[in-house]
Amino acid sequence: MTALIEICESLLAADSPEGLHAGLLRATHAMGFELFGSFVLHDANPIMGQPELIARVHNVSPGFGAFTDPSASKRDPVLQFVKSASLPLVWNQDTYVHAGCGDLWEDGAQWGLVSGVITAMHLPGGRHFCLGVDTARHLNPADPRRTVERAHLSLVAAYAQTASERLLVTAPDGPMTNPLSARERECLLWSAAGKTAWETSVIVSIAESTVAKHLDSAIKKLECSTKVHAVAKALQAGWLS
Repeated sequence: MTALIEICESLLAADSPEGLHAGLLRATHAMGFELFGSFVLHDANPIMGQPELIARVHNVSPGFGAFTDPSASKRDPVLQFVKSASLPLVWNQDTYVHAGCGDLWEDGAQWGLVSGVITAMHLPGGRHFCLGVDTARHLNPADPRRTVERAHLSLVAAYAQTASERLLVTAPDGPMTNPLSARERECLLWSAAGKTAWETSVIVSIAESTVAKHLDSAIKKLECSTKVHAVAKALQAGWLS
């Protein structure tokens, strides 16, 4: 776990798309998988528009044409799942067979995509980030190890999304202004150190519910989806130093 956290932190230090690719590959291997695919998507219209692909970083063979085929994506049950879900999904052959798309699984299996874990982050402003790791092994979703893999993928995704937005999406002109209050920064800082809301409340001498409110406020101000994501974004911006 320590090694994976170090890899996540290295994603924040990546200074190029190539560095992002290398960091994601390291994280993929650390989790015991061989392949990965990440996507940055933005809604053309946050209310009615369909997500538009902004950038893709992966190590899937270019010979697997269905990976970039929009018509195949519309049928793919895994990609359809992550359009609205935020919890990680463990998928295998059964996922495709039950959806009547066994042919898509067979196409992917030839290129090493036999099973995998995928997660998506749906952020304010119609922004989306998707990260999946895949393997040529047959995974059993009921195996307790899948719980750990889902947790690890969620952690990596929080850091990868922050790095991807910075490196792959055109940033606004000028430096970002720190929107955090002193208390919000303090609560995020202790959260980054691994402290729970209760432990933070003891350290800074405020109620646990107040800590939770500060963390929730920080998540909203930073336009993040989780506390881990907010910590990653604040670290990237240098607001916790």
